[in-house]
Amino acid sequence: MFYQRMCKEFEEDYNIKPEDNISYEYFTTIWAEHLPEFKIPKTSEFVECSICAQLKEDRNRAKTKQEKEIISELLKKHFVQVETERKVYHATREQARFEPDEIMCIIQDGMDQKKTAIPRLVNEDKMTSLLARIRLHITGNIIHTNVPGGKIIPAYVDLLNYPHDSNLSMHLLLQTLFDNRARLSRCLFTQLDNCYRENKNRYMLSLAHVLVQYKVFDMVDLHFLPVGHTHEDIDQLFSCISRHLKKTNIYTMDDMERAVMNSYNVPVFVKHVEGVFDIKKWLLPHMVKNFKGQSKPLHFQFKEFDGKVRMRYRHRSTSNWRPVLQFKDDDFTPIEESKG
Repeated sequence: MFYQRMCKEFEEDYNIKPEDNISYEYFTTIWAEHLPEFKIPKTSEFVECSICAQLKEDRNRAKTKQEKEIISELLKKHFVQVETERKVYHATREQARFEPDEIMCIIQDGMDQKKTAIPRLVNEDKMTSLLARIRLHITGNIIHTNVPGGKIIPAYVDLLNYPHDSNLSMHLLLQTLFDNRARLSRCLFTQLDNCYRENKNRYMLSLAHVLVQYKVFDMVDLHFLPVGHTHEDIDQLFSCISRHLKKTNIYTMDDMERAVMNSYNVPVFVKHVEGVFDIKKWLLPHMVKNFKGQSKPLHFQFKEFDGKVRMRYRHRSTSNWRPVLQFKDDDFTPIEESKG
């Protein structure tokens, strides 16, 4: 699957013909020799996309060859749409590495809580397996920029003593921007998990508006992948952390932070979350109550036009931008554009 995807992307992006690529045997040899730590699990840990699941179920129930072919073609088109969205992020992160003054690219997501409870021992026995566990949560960010390794990785550890909602997501994003304020560029591109509770809501959209309103950035993009297809390079980071934790005895919070710092081939800067600003409370008085419809688009963009910060969106990267909403220039309140 990975070899086929590589050949396809080389052909589409670099006009390299399939026959000019290395053989599958050589591909697997290079993988085994240089990337032995990367393993492909037999089963995926991610929830399957509802569209994929439905189409696969319909194909299994199809009674004729023609029906199966039609459904297979629909499934193929769906995969193409997903890959097209994925390439938006991939292209932007490459641009951020070559043009760090033009664009700052950040991806943010949380790690599976089941893998981070402490104490965590390499060899469990009957007594240690009965120990009470303290639940931890790790939120990771990757800033793609022109540094050795191409990325800066802050990770935030909390004890689940704060609600995991948009307030925490906004706080950690702002913390990342503040800690890397010397690297702020003209534009900001954020790749976020397609989750209404944490990211895809009116609070995060309003924060993006504020970042343009107060001249932190000239333009801010919020980009999401389709639900069920949101796994990205940050999940590779979490996978490396998980594998390292399996080989390390973790007794305390300090042990966990040290283990996370040493788990990846690029330095991971770990911080303990000791407080969260109530950003939602600050934004709420300036927001319209009937703001809705943000759950379907995958891409939102904020920038100033004619002295006002405006938002536009598109359902997919192949769709046209729709400037349906604008914002007042005095208090960043979203208002519907008149139909006339």
